[in-house]
Amino acid sequence: MAPPLVSWSDGLPPEILLIVLAHIHCLADRVSFAAACRNWRSTSKLADAEADKPAPPPPRRHVPWLLAPSPVERPTITSLVSGQTRRISIPAGLRGARFFGSYTGGWLAAALTMCGEHLVANVHSGETVSLPSRVVSQVTCTRKTTTVAIIRAVALSAAPNSAGCLAAAFVCGTSNLAFCRVGGPSKSNVWTGMEVFPGTIDDMIFFEGRFHALTTCELMTVFSISPSPESDLPDGRVEICHRSFFMPMRIETVMPHLRESADMSRYLVVSRNKLLMVVRYYVTAHTAAAAIAGVGVSHARTMLFKVFQMEKFCSHGGFWEEIEDLDGRVLFLARCCSRAFEVSEIHGFEGGSIYFLDDINFHLSLVIKDKADYPCADVGMYAISPTDGVARPGMQLAAGMRPSIYSTKHHLLRIMDCKGIGRIYRYVSTALEGSGLMPPPSGSDTASTSSSASAAATNKRKNERSILGTIWGIRSAPFSRFSPPLWLEP
Repeated sequence: MAPPLVSWSDGLPPEILLIVLAHIHCLADRVSFAAACRNWRSTSKLADAEADKPAPPPPRRHVPWLLAPSPVERPTITSLVSGQTRRISIPAGLRGARFFGSYTGGWLAAALTMCGEHLVANVHSGETVSLPSRVVSQVTCTRKTTTVAIIRAVALSAAPNSAGCLAAAFVCGTSNLAFCRVGGPSKSNVWTGMEVFPGTIDDMIFFEGRFHALTTCELMTVFSISPSPESDLPDGRVEICHRSFFMPMRIETVMPHLRESADMSRYLVVSRNKLLMVVRYYVTAHTAAAAIAGVGVSHARTMLFKVFQMEKFCSHGGFWEEIEDLDGRVLFLARCCSRAFEVSEIHGFEGGSIYFLDDINFHLSLVIKDKADYPCADVGMYAISPTDGVARPGMQLAAGMRPSIYSTKHHLLRIMDCKGIGRIYRYVSTALEGSGLMPPPSGSDTASTSSSASAAATNKRKNERSILGTIWGIRSAPFSRFSPPLWLEP
């Protein structure tokens, strides 16, 4: 009698499985590995136990997933480590919710209805922490207003289920900023609204025990919430102190050389105990690569990024100093929840990369569900390129897959005449091989790589050319009628 058949997966020895597992760095892929069979699951537990033992190298961090919500199915996550896209389970109550923020450890900030019902949920444990549904604002010394909370973006000081967690949010209504206590028994029942620099705040982040808000004029305002709940007002509002830094105006060196329709958007990132400002330069679709996007409505197209570090010259004054090189860092940009990683902490990435979402117009009125669209096309990675070539994305495996998660490649070319007098920035674009996208027509502002190379050869003696930076577009639908994508850090 023939022996019973044994599955090939059960027949692999643990030594081989451990070697395979050592090459799987994406958390979602490791979970799939453990779910294959009992033998693989026990090997995965053995590897996790070995990883928990003290070791000289620092523990590796998990880079965020690109989360794409869906109103009818489970949302998808795209791993920048493996290049794979898969569906992810989320708490049932979040089906159809609008997401407006995230926090380390699998936390998502969500609006269950268009107005008022907001919470923060953990996609791993299913735990939820509610947020206040009303905003109370002090309009004058004797008059207050109460409005329904409509949150655009939220910044958290810590995990929302931890005691002492504080929240600051961009809101719609009488106030443009609102603050509350989230964690612990002293959590707030209302948001405390404040009107600061109406319509001119680009981003906000928690740093050194306070919330820092950045204006479109690149000025910094700091908000401090009293650590003692006993100081809260009788109506539930928290006590807030705020002050603005004295900062000299930065001299803009890029905008004068871009087209008239170019504009800027700014982000705050904490890195190496310093505050970074990342400036994003973009144009609208009718003046940029509308043919690449394949859409006929207004649409932003990112051209390049500049990074600045805040330096203080006194306790209440500072200035922005440009950083030419990220020095082994990778940045993930998002409103109120940007993250910085060291390449030594993560697998497979190269320093000098900036990952970004299509959130330039987050400050506009919220999209009414099923009545308009959230833009999603301007999502990708920016590589600070050397002058002698175009930098590849840090994830070589993902970039080489078919179909690749990357769709197009763009870079901004700086052209200097022989006298050094005239300087022109030229936008160059091409489709990646196998992406299915056609290069733009030669008569447009964008040019194919071949035409750019030909022009460079013709003007080699007259012009000096250098690449300021390269953008690798990540595949995504141009628009979403549900909820914009965001980064989910596992």
